Amino acid sequence: MADSYSSAERIKSITKADDTPSGRYERWKSEIVMAEKEMDNFHRQGRTTDRRFRDERDSVDGSERKFNIFSANVQILESVLYSNIPKVTVTRRFGQSMDDPARVASLMLQNSIMQDIDEPECDFGQIMREAVQDRLVPGLGAAWLRLETET
Repeated sequence: MADSYSSAERIKSITKADDTPSGRYERWKSEIVMAEKEMDNFHRQGRTTDRRFRDERDSVDGSERKFNIFSANVQILESVLYSNIPKVTVTRRFGQSMDDPARVASLMLQNSIMQDIDEPECDFGQIMREAVQDRLVPGLGAAWLRLETET
């Protein structure tokens, strides 16, 4: 979507806006408004596509039977694209045989990642399935994740 000013003008306005707290507020407010305008058409098309996937038709003719091929195709593609939680493998970039600290660090990292994914409260598999379906139906494929740490 074309905006009313070029990227060079946007950069100038951002550097001017960062000088004061109210300027920063205005900058981020305008960034959010522009992002919403940019994604508006995509979201509208995504809602239409989602209705087609769920087979929510506006009018139903009782004498005519229809099969939702779109839904069937998406289900087949979902199973092809993501079926199991991946096996994590962390390797050293340079496979030097006498580099014990790098070997131990890669093993520690691999074990910590696998432990997080294998925990019962981890929804990694479900999130990935939803992201694949989000990619296949409306076309975005984004997963929002949040890191929560306890120290």
